[in-house]
Amino acid sequence: MHIWSATAVEPTHLSFLPGAVIRRLVQTIPSFAICLIEALAAKGKCYSALAQMLGTRSIVERIAQLLLILAEMDSRPGEGGLIIDREITQEQIAAIVGSTRQWVTAAFRRFQKRNIISVERNTIIIHSLSDLACSASSR
Repeated sequence: MHIWSATAVEPTHLSFLPGAVIRRLVQTIPSFAICLIEALAAKGKCYSALAQMLGTRSIVERIAQLLLILAEMDSRPGEGGLIIDREITQEQIAAIVGSTRQWVTAAFRRFQKRNIISVERNTIIIHSLSDLACSASSR
C-alpha cells in the first residue's frame, strides 16, 4: 500500500517508472519534462477542485457533479438520454463524493422523481444534462 495507491474499477494497464528513470528522462527529453509539468499542474487543479467541492457543496450537489463528469468522460447517446458506460456502484459513488450509499440512493431517487436520470440494473441514463447541472450548482 502506498499513498498514491488506487483500486482499478475496470481492466487496466499500468506502467511504473522509478524516480531515477524519470529524472533521467526529464534531463534528456525536454518534451517529457513539459508533459510531466503539465500533468502535475492538471493533478493539482483536480485536487484543488475536489477540496473546494468537499468543503462547500452538499452531498446531492457532489453526486450531481460526479454524474456530469461521468457523462462527459464515459457516456454514449442512447434511447432516452446519455448512457454512462462505466460500471460504478452506489458504494463507489459514495466513496468518491465522501458520503454513504444511503445518501446516494436518496439523491438518485430525487433525480429520478424529477426525470433527470433513470437507473436500470447497473446502468445510469441521464435524461437532462441541464437539470443535472442545475442540481450540481443549486446555490
